[in-house]
Amino acid sequence: MRTIKQCIVVMVCMNFLTLANAQEKDTTQRKAWPFGPVVPAQISFAPGVGTNGRQVLDIRGVSFNVLGGKNNSVTGFEFAGLFNVDQKNVAYTQVAGLFNTVGGNVMGAQVAGLFNTVGDSVIGAQVGGLFNTVNKKVRGAQVAGLFNMVGDSVIGIQVAGLYNNVAKSVIGSQVGGLTNIVNGNVAGFQVGGLVNKVQGKVTGMTVAGLFNSTKEVEGLQVAGLVNHTKKLKGVQIGLINIADTSEGCSIGLINIAKNGFYQFSLYANESNSVNVAFRSGTKNFYGILLGGANPSDNKKLYTFGAGFGGAVKLAHNISINPEITSQYMYTGDWQYTNLLQKLSANFNFTVAKGLTLYAGPSFSLYYTDQHTDVKDYKQAMPSYGVMHWWDNTYAWFGWTVGVSFF
Repeated sequence: MRTIKQCIVVMVCMNFLTLANAQEKDTTQRKAWPFGPVVPAQISFAPGVGTNGRQVLDIRGVSFNVLGGKNNSVTGFEFAGLFNVDQKNVAYTQVAGLFNTVGGNVMGAQVAGLFNTVGDSVIGAQVGGLFNTVNKKVRGAQVAGLFNMVGDSVIGIQVAGLYNNVAKSVIGSQVGGLTNIVNGNVAGFQVGGLVNKVQGKVTGMTVAGLFNSTKEVEGLQVAGLVNHTKKLKGVQIGLINIADTSEGCSIGLINIAKNGFYQFSLYANESNSVNVAFRSGTKNFYGILLGGANPSDNKKLYTFGAGFGGAVKLAHNISINPEITSQYMYTGDWQYTNLLQKLSANFNFTVAKGLTLYAGPSFSLYYTDQHTDVKDYKQAMPSYGVMHWWDNTYAWFGWTVGVSFF
């Protein structure tokens, strides 16, 4: 009897030690992976219908969901015919036919036929057929058929068929089919099919089909219609360029800057007796809009065009202004192509503030396919010194005399 009692005591002690050891191992495991029980793989038909039942577990290995599945986290590979839902983090690869929803971070590749939503950050590549939303940061590549929305910053590449919206800054490349909106700075390359709007500074290049707006540009700003920046340290290229302050160069038909250069001129040359020009930009580089007419009853000629130039200061009130212009010459019939390219070098003498007299030589290159005159109109070529270079191309030296205001 005594022997039996001793055996029972030994068995109880062994069970107690085994249970304590198991609890210690479980505690150690939970410290290493604090999100819950860990399994190497799971297969689900739908959430709650699979090898894990209704348990929401951590997967270290493979998660395969026929329609959809729900896990606490996945480290490895996860696939779903329709959707994946993960409460915490996903690492390495996640693919879904429709959508992926992750409450924490994604590290690796995330691909969905429709959309991806991430509660924290993405490090790697994210591809959504329609859209991607990330509450915090993106480090890598983000591509969406329609739009991307990021609650913090992007470092890498961001591409969307319609628009990108970033709450803070972008470092890298950003391409939007229609619009890019960045509430911070952009350092790198930005392209918008229609509009780019940056609340901070652009360092690099920003290109838009219609309109660019930014607080500061240090680099190149290009738009099909309008560029606007508060501070320019670089180059603007567009039909209309607006800069509150400019330490760079604006190339366009109309260039507006608070500290800019604006000038209105009346002048005559060897082709027209009356011409007008408007110059805008900076003294170092400005755009020109010009037009002219020869109002004679039987020798009419009308011109319009654009160009650019700059002032080189020679003395206190004297400068020379090299200019290049291109004009269409209307000689009585629109069916003809009459194009005049002119290089001028005008010497400017400032008589008083807002009043400048100027004169100088010019060289013209003229293309025309009109070989007969229209009644009461004349050709653009002067009556002297015309050189016939090719079949329809002529050249000559000319002159300009005028007065400028402002």
